[in-house]
Amino acid sequence: MHTVKNLRQDAVKHRKTYILHIDPGQGAMWVSDESMTEEDIENASKGRYEFPDHMTIADVAFPDGRKSGQEQADVRFYPKGYSDRAVIHIRANEDEQISLLIEPFLANIKVYDTYVDFEK
Repeated sequence: MHTVKNLRQDAVKHRKTYILHIDPGQGAMWVSDESMTEEDIENASKGRYEFPDHMTIADVAFPDGRKSGQEQADVRFYPKGYSDRAVIHIRANEDEQISLLIEPFLANIKVYDTYVDFEK
C-alpha cells in the first residue's frame, strides 16, 4: 500500500492525480489514478489493503464538514504537490480512537491517539 508521502511524490513525478479510496464499510483502502479506466479501478480495488479485524474505519472527515460515514471517501493527491485535507478516524480494540490527519502540503500524516476533527 502506498503511503501518503509516496502518493504525493508519485503525483508530482508522473504529473497526474492519484486517488486514495477509503471505504469504511469494507474496512479497506486502495489507490487509483486519473488515467485508469473503470476496469483498471475495479482491478485496483481487488488489491486493496484491508484493516485487521480489531480495527475499523469510523469515517473520513473533510474541512467543509462532510463526513463519509460508512460510504467511500476519496482523498486526491495532485501533480503540483498538494493533496486534499482530510482526517481518517479509526477505532481499535473497540475502545481506542486514532485520527490520521492528511494536510495538503505536508509529506507525512499526523497521527493522534484521540478523536481529532476540523473546527468549524
